[in-house]
Amino acid sequence: MRAPARTVDIKFDRVMDAALLMDQLQVEDEEGRPIMGTVRIIGGGCGVRLKPSRLLKRGKYRVRVGPLLEDVAGNRINEALDHSVNAKAP
Repeated sequence: MRAPARTVDIKFDRVMDAALLMDQLQVEDEEGRPIMGTVRIIGGGCGVRLKPSRLLKRGKYRVRVGPLLEDVAGNRINEALDHSVNAKAP
């Protein structure tokens, strides 16, 4: 049997906006209750580490990502590009 998780790492494939990472990510339990704890930026902005205030029990958890989260280039998580790759400038 595995020990309860002491930290949760959430990683991205690019550098994200640090302020938005702190504001737009939340870990929740099965009933949608937020997991309280301390959050810090890891990997030079490519992720966060949540250290829960209590040990996490076995079970299902979800990461809720707000629609304002974006990388340092301004690409939002729910908008891959703000324009068509094939579109020509007017």
